[in-house]
Amino acid sequence: MPQWPGYEQDCAAREPLRLYCDYASVARQQWKNVAIVSANNMAVHGIINLFKTLYPLCLQIFSDAKSLQYSLMVAKNFHPDIIIWIDARVQRLEGMSSLAIQISRRMPGVKQLMLSECIPSELTVRLRGVRVASLNTPISELTKIMKACLVPVERSGGLFSGRFMTPGQWRTIRLLIKGLSVRQVAELNGISPKTVWGREEEVMRQLNLQGHVQKAWFYRSITEVLEDMPGLGRHKRGRRR
Repeated sequence: MPQWPGYEQDCAAREPLRLYCDYASVARQQWKNVAIVSANNMAVHGIINLFKTLYPLCLQIFSDAKSLQYSLMVAKNFHPDIIIWIDARVQRLEGMSSLAIQISRRMPGVKQLMLSECIPSELTVRLRGVRVASLNTPISELTKIMKACLVPVERSGGLFSGRFMTPGQWRTIRLLIKGLSVRQVAELNGISPKTVWGREEEVMRQLNLQGHVQKAWFYRSITEVLEDMPGLGRHKRGRRR
């Protein structure tokens, strides 16, 4: 169990709890809607203590996955930006993970973080799009993870800034869009098929795109841009002197 300060708190609260980051500028608060799913009062309060130092939050606490599922998909009365799943008991993670995967597919814009004492590796593989961390993670590292969930990645450096897409990733994506196989792309670029997969996966992760449908949408969007601006996808070749 993590060594976080805490006290007994009602996890069945009906109204969102607002946590102010700056009391002097309440009117200018940019709220983040956060859902915490846990029956562990100590852990919940520990997370709240960390969160309230980072960002102004509109917080909703759910005692179990079914309560969150009802709020999201039936009542539709809460629209979270971030969902945090907390449970020390591994055997209860299966139910949580099923809903987390469903949310990841249906609501790809919602960031998710799952915390437990020990998360099996086979479950981690299934939880694509969900950040995973141990309850025994040091507070400093957990704070970094939470900041990554709260603060959007800056993309002001241009298309090939390294934060979004490198030139190598762009060449790989462009060749895949043309219909070349992974092996053909690897041979043309002098890299391994594993590297080709890795480049494509990294671009999908940076864009928070998951599944074949979203990848197809992304590829179709690039194809339309290249058709409108043919020179963008070509490299001029000239005779070297």
